[in-house]
Order: sequence, then C-alpha cells, then structure tokens
Amino acid sequence: MQKKTKSDNRTKKHVSRIKKKKINTKKILLQPLTATRLAIMYEKIQREPINLDQALKPVGQLYLIPERCKECSYCWEYCPEDVLTKSNQMNSHGYYYPTIAEGKETACVNCGMCTEICPEFAIFTTDYEEEIVEAR
Repeated sequence: MQKKTKSDNRTKKHVSRIKKKKINTKKILLQPLTATRLAIMYEKIQREPINLDQALKPVGQLYLIPERCKECSYCWEYCPEDVLTKSNQMNSHGYYYPTIAEGKETACVNCGMCTEICPEFAIFTTDYEEEIVEAR
C-alpha cells in the first residue's frame, strides 16, 4: 500500500474546491445565420484605415534590361496595374521586350510582381522615394 503524502492531500483538496459549472442548454439559442442577420452584423462593423486621408499610394521606379528578355510575357500579363505592355522593338536575340505603357509612367506601385515572375531577371522595381534620397 502506498503512503499518502501532504502534496497528495493538497491536490485532492484543491480539486474538491473547484466548482463545476452547469450549462443551461435551454438558454443557448442556436439560430441559423441568415442573409438578413449577416447584413445587420456587417452594418455594425465598418473597417477603414485610421488615417485614410493621410495615406499615400506607393510609387515605384521600373527598370528594364531588354537584352535579357525572352518574351515570356509574364510581366505584362500579370502586372496588377497594367503598367507594362509589349513593345514594337526587338532586342538583339529577336524577342519583343516589355515597355511602360503610355500614360502609365507613374502607375507602378512597386508590388514586385514583375521582379518575382521574370525567369530571366530582365526587370526589377525599386521604391521611388529611395531613388530620390540616393540622388541627393
């Protein structure tokens, strides 16, 4: 037979002091989430940036290396701002490389999609503000 120690008695007393809470299932009402209830919930919650009037759209500087381009067309197809388009000129390898679309010179937001997707590393972007600081 095992001898009881003081620590065993303490834990048993502690467990006996814990009150078990009874959940009254009659009070819990599980109502289906209907379109009306969902609309009411969303009317109460409106998420907006705190300083929306002070938020600035990021501006990126786009750099192209035409000789590296193999005309895969990933950059101009997947650019979220449609900044790039296929040029009318060919590089020395006979491929049409991307150019900046007319009227979209300042539309680049430096998302980096073209940089990440280009298999030949022929295009990259930087933050326009960094370019201004480096020029000084």
